[in-house]
Amino acid sequence: PVGAAPQLPSGVEKEIKDMAKRAFVEFGSRDYVRFDMRVTDSGKVYILDVNMNPSLTYEPFDATWVSAKALGWSYEDLIETVMAIAYHRVKQRRRVELLG
Repeated sequence: PVGAAPQLPSGVEKEIKDMAKRAFVEFGSRDYVRFDMRVTDSGKVYILDVNMNPSLTYEPFDATWVSAKALGWSYEDLIETVMAIAYHRVKQRRRVELLG
């Protein structure tokens, strides 16, 4: 089943966040992406899969939705966040085009 780890070893949450941020940049990601990750019993973090355009389906088995719920987000929070990030990117690009 898809889900988030309820309890992580000390320091692992920071490692996951740092790894995800680095991978987001290295893979040239834009707006949103989902990384499928695993953590070994010893706390070693691995990225198993990079989903550059993950589904945003409101279904109980959808990994993106399950991840958002684990953060305490509503489905509306998820969609509004993705839209706001994309809007900001497009607005910035248009500003550069107008100035350029």
